[in-house]
Amino acid sequence: PQATLIFDEFSVETTESAAVTSVLAQTNVNYDTYADAIQASIAGGSGSKVNNTFGPTANIEWQGTSSLTTAGVITVLANNTLERVPDPNDAKISKNNVYESYNTVRGGSGGVVEGSGASAVTQYDGTAKINMGMESTDTAQIISNSESPSNVSVLATQQIKSQDFVTQDVGGVV
Repeated sequence: PQATLIFDEFSVETTESAAVTSVLAQTNVNYDTYADAIQASIAGGSGSKVNNTFGPTANIEWQGTSSLTTAGVITVLANNTLERVPDPNDAKISKNNVYESYNTVRGGSGGVVEGSGASAVTQYDGTAKINMGMESTDTAQIISNSESPSNVSVLATQQIKSQDFVTQDVGGVV
């Protein structure tokens, strides 16, 4: 997903000291992946693999003669949030019969001659940025006429709430 706001040649002014002015570019990615490969035979093997790649962007470009002036609070935020939200039906990992988390990948085999493999990879390559005045002729500005210096926030953030769990069990004669 991509969220991009471009402000070029605009002006906004508020005079109310209680006013809150917010500019927000945000992406939220909720995902779940699950692979399960369990087999039993005289001779055989199984494997399961999950690859996740995410590259969301949240960008704000403040350029030209754009200005934002207020007597109140100003917040400019570019934010990406990535979160794994497991399906409750995915196989759970338990310890002492207490379920602690959900598997991303489960692999296993059993029999006489067996082999098994399992892997999970999650790659995140997102960007969150705020560009103020990209050209030398730009006079873009954010102005707070408030007496409180904490009334202006300019933030670019990335939030990742993700865990991959792999369970591997193999049993057999060889």
